[in-house]
Amino acid sequence: MQAAELTRKIHRISRLMHRARHHVSPQSPQATLGFDPYRGQGRILRLLHLHDGASQRDIAYTLDIRPQSLGELISKLEAAGYISKQPSENDKRVHLIYLTEAGREIAAKLNEPQVQEKIDPFSCLSDDERTQLGELLDKVNDDLAERIGEDEPPEMPPLGPGPHHRPLPPEWHDGRSPQW
Repeated sequence: MQAAELTRKIHRISRLMHRARHHVSPQSPQATLGFDPYRGQGRILRLLHLHDGASQRDIAYTLDIRPQSLGELISKLEAAGYISKQPSENDKRVHLIYLTEAGREIAAKLNEPQVQEKIDPFSCLSDDERTQLGELLDKVNDDLAERIGEDEPPEMPPLGPGPHHRPLPPEWHDGRSPQW
């Protein structure tokens, strides 16, 4: 098989895996809750479940959301009764965001493992095939990294891959590391 054909197949599986990560079937728990735990309001609720009382600035930074976009999402969550804003004791210009009782219930459900389950793209492979695929991908990754001069693979941030997920500030760590 030619390199161009292999590259096309890798691009296709990459696209399909991205779509699968955001796929919500009508029967899924997140569809019945009304929030996708990996998008928009669901991400904010999950973050507040881990660190209730975060400032809008901290939420925007951690979730890599523009402050204006975050303001819209927070307004919707506040109107729905899931969060409340309270001025900070230290700086009255800063508003801290807290979950309401209804928000805590939804956020707890969004953090349940069965809600976070996504399509396993490798479920069609046996354990041996998964191992073999992993070894082949490692071989290609290592060779390509060597040829372009990449010394070490970059560390993945604790919240997930890509530029849209930033690590939680160190003072927020309490042993729970969500998969965003």
